[in-house]
Amino acid sequence: MEHARFLKDVREARAIRKQLLNCLELACMPGVTPEERKKILSFRIVGGGPTGVEFAAELHDFITEDVYRLYPQLKDQVTISLYDTAPGILGGFDGSLREYAERKFARDGVTVKGNSRVTAVGRDWIELQDGERGES
Repeated sequence: MEHARFLKDVREARAIRKQLLNCLELACMPGVTPEERKKILSFRIVGGGPTGVEFAAELHDFITEDVYRLYPQLKDQVTISLYDTAPGILGGFDGSLREYAERKFARDGVTVKGNSRVTAVGRDWIELQDGERGES
């Protein structure tokens, strides 16, 4: 709960937006090392259903259309990863839609990590069920 945000209602969406903007401002601060900036600008989304996929797509669009215009020094430094327990995203949808979304994310640089059950979340890491620990 301490290091994750949920997206169930408008209040939570606003909290995500506020935290995202805080990350962008922090990444631009003088004295931030490239390693620290990489951690600050690494965004992970857990859940490859409609909400997670739509959020990942909207986040990508926000970054490429608005953030790079307002923060040109951050161009190509933001990473977005989408984790799901299923092999791919949008499991309950038609195969052609799933394939389209995965191809679009691949073109856009959004990393889709299927078969990845997240069991713990820290400030700058996540842990998967298989024991793998992904750090920014």
